[in-house]
Amino acid sequence: MLRTSVKHVVATLLVVYALAGCAFAAQEQAQALIVSGELAANAGKLDEAVANFSRAIELDPTSATAYDDRGTAYSQQGRTELAFADYNKALEINPGYALGYYNRGLLHASTGNQAQAVSDFSRTIELDPKNTKAYYSRGVVNAQLGRAEQAITDYSKSIELAPTFAAAYNNRGSVYLQQRKLDQAINDFDRAIEIDPGFGRAYNNRGIVGAQRGNIDQAIADFTSAIDHEPAYASPYLNRGRAYRQKGLSSPAISDFEAYLRLMPDGDSRLQIEAWLRELKGQ
Repeated sequence: MLRTSVKHVVATLLVVYALAGCAFAAQEQAQALIVSGELAANAGKLDEAVANFSRAIELDPTSATAYDDRGTAYSQQGRTELAFADYNKALEINPGYALGYYNRGLLHASTGNQAQAVSDFSRTIELDPKNTKAYYSRGVVNAQLGRAEQAITDYSKSIELAPTFAAAYNNRGSVYLQQRKLDQAINDFDRAIEIDPGFGRAYNNRGIVGAQRGNIDQAIADFTSAIDHEPAYASPYLNRGRAYRQKGLSSPAISDFEAYLRLMPDGDSRLQIEAWLRELKGQ
């Protein structure tokens, strides 16, 4: 009896070990598929990425990473409902998964669910207090909601964590500009340009400060730099056109206003620009 019992125990253990080995092998295969999916996603091959993440989920249904990555691929494809479903599943599997909250927050922000976005970014920060992008992204949403001081606090924390984060300086400067705190604004735009000399939006914003201070020639120089670095960015054409019009330079103003309308044919300023064009052309 004892010998039989020992044989039975040994056999049972062998089965357990075999199953454990299969599960481990499946998890290893799933991880390899996740890596392949991430490479495909980074290369813009989203269908291939989704297929790899889906296969990884089949092999390891407990992988929060696979669900989160597939959610991001779905989001990039514009398949919003599927993306939300995957982010929710990732967080159901791992409620402490900071990246899952962050990615879901980005999706909420892009679909206009700003309150939910702030909630998800805040949860990300609770779980990962040094997540620079979470502070930055929450700052963006707070600025959109008109919460200027909260936005400044978030951008400032992002800068504290990443002192060379040019976009955070530019965005904080934009909030200061809205508050008419021009000295603080221009300091931030200067710093953003120092970090990233090709940052067209920072040149454009610094040009706006120059124009408001009456430094029209300097403003034109900054708007020109913005256009040189980001020729498809519409705003500096409009701003430089206004500056040329203010200086009485009709021809370059017309050129800039027309360039803006080509880039933004349905922009909010279209009717005003068309009126200026008629004025400048003597119509």
